[in-house]
Amino acid sequence: MSDTRFLVLKDISPAGMLEIQNKPFDERLEVLQELVDGCIEHYVIDEGLNDYYIDMWINDEGKFREDFRPMFALMHNGELYDVIVGPCVFTMYDNEGYTHGLTSDAYKRVLKFLYECPSCTLSTKDGKSYTCLMVSK
Repeated sequence: MSDTRFLVLKDISPAGMLEIQNKPFDERLEVLQELVDGCIEHYVIDEGLNDYYIDMWINDEGKFREDFRPMFALMHNGELYDVIVGPCVFTMYDNEGYTHGLTSDAYKRVLKFLYECPSCTLSTKDGKSYTCLMVSK
């Protein structure tokens, strides 16, 4: 796939503004690890995106990193069941499971998903508040 991209969700401001980076795709594992700032973990954030062969990658130790912030609040039946913390990278995969960059259409599909997610505020026990995107499963 030529001219394919990574879409990286880096941050969400208190006002709900998304900091997104558009990076040229590079198939090397080190590049994906650099984008999530550590070891990668695959996560299916949305079945609709998965139907279009779109993956999300996160730092597998994101919840333990004090320098990372919540990106997604995952809800089920109105209850919080998990939180995705740290940078999120979106890619595509093929029928053989190989990772590829997002095509232009897939990139737009991820943007649409991100901008349609409602934002919410999460508060921690130590009194910090974070704006993140809410995904219901």
